[in-house]
Amino acid sequence: MLNILLCAALSLGSAGSCWAAEPTAGGASRFEQGAGMSLEQAVAMAQAKYGAKVMRANTVVEDGRVVHYIRLISADRSRVWTVRVDAATGKEF
Repeated sequence: MLNILLCAALSLGSAGSCWAAEPTAGGASRFEQGAGMSLEQAVAMAQAKYGAKVMRANTVVEDGRVVHYIRLISADRSRVWTVRVDAATGKEF
């Protein structure tokens, strides 16, 4: 449910859509279980750091590592880019 609410909130006023990991029976996504930084926290961090709107966000597993992908658009809508955040450490790379 939280992922659905996050997607709805992120989609307001943006040109893109939101992707979220499928929740498990316990409510947390299978990617977020045991992760150091949730997708929601990574989104908040990226928005604060760049002052940009989130177009979409998703979580994947790459080479055994959980990674949050956050697609951003600048406030003046002139630039679009993707930020990758390591869920275990919370560090951008």
